[in-house]
Amino acid sequence: MDPGMEENRHAPTTRRALLLGLLASALAPGAVARAQSFSDGRPVFVPLDRILVSVFNGEVVDRHEMLLMSLELSGTEAVTKVKLAMPRLQDAFTKIWNRVGTAPGAAERGIDVAAGRAAMLAACDRILGTGNVVAVRMLAQSSRKVRPPAGRS
Repeated sequence: MDPGMEENRHAPTTRRALLLGLLASALAPGAVARAQSFSDGRPVFVPLDRILVSVFNGEVVDRHEMLLMSLELSGTEAVTKVKLAMPRLQDAFTKIWNRVGTAPGAAERGIDVAAGRAAMLAACDRILGTGNVVAVRMLAQSSRKVRPPAGRS
């Protein structure tokens, strides 16, 4: 077989793999590169990675809450600050939602989403400086009951 034919035979597969890789990176949760910026003064949003909250009833996990959220920024100049501080922000957000999920009565009443969002905004102000993040927006929330392990009821 001609070496040029061999190279052309793999070109569609290589191109497809490259396109799928680019698509996957563009759709990755929390990709700061997806932040929308507008020149007419409209808000800028940065989607966050999904947040999984384990809701405890005493010392046992009762259910898992999945939260999809985004940060509303004051402008495009804040995108770089958020990108650089994202590991610190994610660590702070994880600690906040762990506290919310283990709060007394969370299994019976549900998690306090408003308190969690307010704490996230305060953490953003502490880490990034006041005014860079305007709001924490809830995009979606879902809940799934956890079945007790075999032998427990």
